[in-house]
Amino acid sequence: MDLHVAYPVVRAAQRGGAWWALPLPLDSQALEKLNRNIDFSDSASISPDVQLTRWVYANQGGDVGRSHRRIVIQGAGQAATITGMRARILARSAVLDGTFIAAGLGGGLEPIQVDMDLDSSHPDAAYFSSQVITIAPDETVVVDLHAEVSRSTVTWDLEIDFVVSGNLCTVTVPSRSSCLRTSGKSGVDEWSANPEGYSANAHYGTTLYATRREIEPWIDEPQNGFAP
Repeated sequence: MDLHVAYPVVRAAQRGGAWWALPLPLDSQALEKLNRNIDFSDSASISPDVQLTRWVYANQGGDVGRSHRRIVIQGAGQAATITGMRARILARSAVLDGTFIAAGLGGGLEPIQVDMDLDSSHPDAAYFSSQVITIAPDETVVVDLHAEVSRSTVTWDLEIDFVVSGNLCTVTVPSRSSCLRTSGKSGVDEWSANPEGYSANAHYGTTLYATRREIEPWIDEPQNGFAP
């Protein structure tokens, strides 16, 4: 690798999901432990929604239907071009049908939107089939990635291809760092706060957080940095 090539730095921000699922029913003891571990104070360094996303992932759960991740790409002194994004599938399993967790939806601007179909055997972003994203030497580019699945639970890494000064490189955003696990909906075709097909339902703001205060459900600040 050319040591004089300055590759962009990639940061992935977890955007707290609107719907999550766990493989098993969430019993009262696990619920109490979860509520003790989530920091709702004003001094919390990480959004409670992102804390919940991480807890769900650590307990083999994931986003339902679609994963939303905000990718922040910072130029490093040289012009660069993003030529592709794809998911590298680490595992596929049955749709999660233990506990369904419903959350409030958040607003916000959509910068560059990139969609990906995780049901595909080789999921990549169709956005790049006809165009690329150019990054000026010191520019910051924000991409909102929407990765959908319907037939299984997918654990995946995100791979991003760059060209800098004629050199091709791939940056990997690991599943474990950005909680990249997405599950199809279990036994339900339409969205609902109490969908059939799950062993249990937890309502965001009521059952799950009986004493939670109102919080902004999205986080836009990058949490992790990745480089080639």
